[in-house]
This record gives sequence, C-alpha cells and structure tokens, in this order.
Amino acid sequence: MHTHFADWYRQASFKPEDSWLKLRWQAVEAAASETSASKICELARLYHRKPLKAPEFEDQFRLKFHEADNAFQMSGNDFEMSLLAGATLLTGWSQERYSL
Repeated sequence: MHTHFADWYRQASFKPEDSWLKLRWQAVEAAASETSASKICELARLYHRKPLKAPEFEDQFRLKFHEADNAFQMSGNDFEMSLLAGATLLTGWSQERYSL
C-alpha cells in the first residue's frame, strides 16, 4: 500500500478505516495490473472528473472495488472514484506496469 493512501482519503474529507483501506488497495493493485494503454486515458478522465469516451469503463472500474469489498458504494461516490483512479495511475506508473 502506498504510504500516503490514507492521507489521500483524509484530504478528500474521508475518515479512512484500516480494514477497508486494505481492501481498496488490493483493488487498486488489481486494476493497475490489468490496465492497458487504452484504459490509461479513461483513468485520467475519471481522475479529472471529465466525461469518459467509454462510459462502461467506470462501471467496470467500480466493480473491481466492489469485488474486493462488498461494502463499496457503487454510485454517488465520484470523489472517491477520482481518488482511486489517481491511485491506480500512480501505482501502474511507479511499478512500470504501463508501457506506451
């Protein structure tokens, strides 16, 4: 888990709990490992809260987090989705998973 992951949640006005942070991070890792070059742009759009070119991407991305944590909210959490998209991008780049 990134050392600042909980801080990112606090900055977004969330009160993170260790148990769900661990589950969310597992999903970040899974999403980063499965992200292709074509999906990087969608993650960037999601991070910046811009319209997606492939609207189904957001549902697929949300599902990764719901699979890791059944309590994950599937709607009405746009700020958290932005945070998770940024964490996924950062994780993929820092672990050199993406090659363009």
